[in-house]
Amino acid sequence: DPCNTLATLPATFTTEPINFNQCPSDGTAQTAAAVAGSIKNQTVPPNGELTFCLDINDDMSAFELTGNSTGIATIEVRDEDGAPLVPPLTLTGDGTLDLSALDDRVGLQLVVTSNDVDGGELTLIGSSLNDGGMLQRISSDFSAGNSVIGANGCETIGSLDNLLMADALSNLTGTLAAGDTTSICADISESNFLVVAISDNDDAQLTLDFIGSDGQTIGSVNSASGTVSIPPELKNGVQIVATAADPGPPEESVRTITVSNVFTGTSASTTITLPADPATPVTLTAFNGHYRGKVVELDWATQDEINNEGFEVQRSPDGHSWGVLDFVQAHGSTFGDYRFTDATPLAGANYYRLKQMDYDGASTYSPMVTVATGAGAELSLFPNPTGSTLHVRLGERENNSTYTARIINQLGATVSEQPLNDGGTLDVSGLPAGTYVLSVSGGAFSTSRRFQKK
Repeated sequence: DPCNTLATLPATFTTEPINFNQCPSDGTAQTAAAVAGSIKNQTVPPNGELTFCLDINDDMSAFELTGNSTGIATIEVRDEDGAPLVPPLTLTGDGTLDLSALDDRVGLQLVVTSNDVDGGELTLIGSSLNDGGMLQRISSDFSAGNSVIGANGCETIGSLDNLLMADALSNLTGTLAAGDTTSICADISESNFLVVAISDNDDAQLTLDFIGSDGQTIGSVNSASGTVSIPPELKNGVQIVATAADPGPPEESVRTITVSNVFTGTSASTTITLPADPATPVTLTAFNGHYRGKVVELDWATQDEINNEGFEVQRSPDGHSWGVLDFVQAHGSTFGDYRFTDATPLAGANYYRLKQMDYDGASTYSPMVTVATGAGAELSLFPNPTGSTLHVRLGERENNSTYTARIINQLGATVSEQPLNDGGTLDVSGLPAGTYVLSVSGGAFSTSRRFQKK
């Protein structure tokens, strides 16, 4: 009879025993120790839950929770129907959840709930007897709480790798074709003052941008070295973006990036490969700068000039912000020697580069050349280390300029500020032993050097 549906059922059929909380009721769920192991490296989003199925088949099971003194998460055991046990078994802070009263209960549910408070790292330790009757304890770390994502796409709760401690910079690696970018998120918890070095980067082919959680650029380095000061309120969730210049270098180049803490000496390094860019139109064989009298003379030489319109001569006071001085027309041959005179150089350090420009609009930048003028042509400290007196020697001084020397300690605080006398001598006898930075400024000139106080 086609209407007799019972005739179509098999004589026998089976189903897996399961509770309303979706946990098996046949004793095949995890022990307390195994559940603790399952939570490893997991993150509970704000007001979210993680659930695990739990069997209590001995009288020595327990959960211990640490790192939860501020109530980041709640740990709760629920019955077969998914309802809280009576009396409740709940942890709302640090402590131990004793499950021994639930001996031989199976198919229970352990629920980890994240609360809407500042997040953090937690540790869950589970203990129970294994099949051989031996007590086992498993510890796992996880994170919970208010996981805030900044405007730069990075978490801001301090849960990321620390840039210097955990060597998170090693994740910023790979091959970057012309115009490509790569980035990482990191916490800057050791120091808010970073020194960045990029090997062979005088040609500005690689740029590092440090972007805060507010989406604003904190600092950039696109030369062989530079410094970045991270405001304390933005130290968590900093995005570090590496960008390859377009066009790229004429030959493949491996750049080593090193980020250091000048005071503690900790550092982290990584490498980025910049492949050869065949679109580079001109081969620059030399680029030099010299301070002669009151002017800076630049000279450069090329070969294999193809479609070359000329060179834009650019100058910068810091190696980051650039202005155009003039345009030098190409000779119109396959090679050439060029000269340019900067009649009004800046006092102190002058950074120069060339922007080679094609008739079709393509361009590329030369390596950067640094020329010191005036007082910046020479600044030396001796003896270093020193016990009581520090001699400061400047090169040619600007007329009518007064020079001030500030001594800065490892915390970034100014501990001494003195005018430089005619002999350039500073009394440092009252300073505690340690590492300091001497900052000298006057007129348009400003520079700094490190020294050691014995």
